[in-house]
Amino acid sequence: MLRLALALALLLLASPAFATQDRWPALFDVSGVAADDVLNIRAEPNAGAEKIGDFAPDARSIEVIAPNERQDWGLVNVDGRTGWVSLHYMVRQPGQWLGAPIETVQCAGTEPFWSLTRRGGTVTWSTPEAETSGTVTTPLDTIARRDMSGVIYRLESDTRDHLVMTLERCSDGMSDYAYGIRAILTRDLDGAPEMFGGCCSLDVD
Repeated sequence: MLRLALALALLLLASPAFATQDRWPALFDVSGVAADDVLNIRAEPNAGAEKIGDFAPDARSIEVIAPNERQDWGLVNVDGRTGWVSLHYMVRQPGQWLGAPIETVQCAGTEPFWSLTRRGGTVTWSTPEAETSGTVTTPLDTIARRDMSGVIYRLESDTRDHLVMTLERCSDGMSDYAYGIRAILTRDLDGAPEMFGGCCSLDVD
């Protein structure tokens, strides 16, 4: 009986019905803004703060890094800095609950400079010297850590690499942008293992 109860508990933990907690960062679309108006981006999460930019009334796939404490404003990156938009005029795109796989992401790091873009089953690895593509071979998921996921992928150069992503605040060390995904990436080229660290964004366009 104990084994059955434990199995049911694990099943619930792994199911989308249990994992209804929202994941951050997440992609949002602007909603409820008049066609001749814009959604203001503020320096602070209040309507009286300095305006530092805006989104068009039909803007889509805006990455919101995290909400404020009241969850009525969302942190975004714009024009080299971070700002805040009212979540009253934003609609979260579906399928972004905590534990759901991240299918589209762009990661980058420094020392040395590198970037990796994943769109579904396709991966592109870039450095200042070269660029190569590949395919995802295996997803990496864990029930115990729904804030952590990753993939194993193989590039045209025949490396078998790993990308592990953790949902936590991250800085690229070069800009004032905020990121909500930290990345650890390993490569093994010709028997010479390497490990890279960096940040990821859901906005790859």
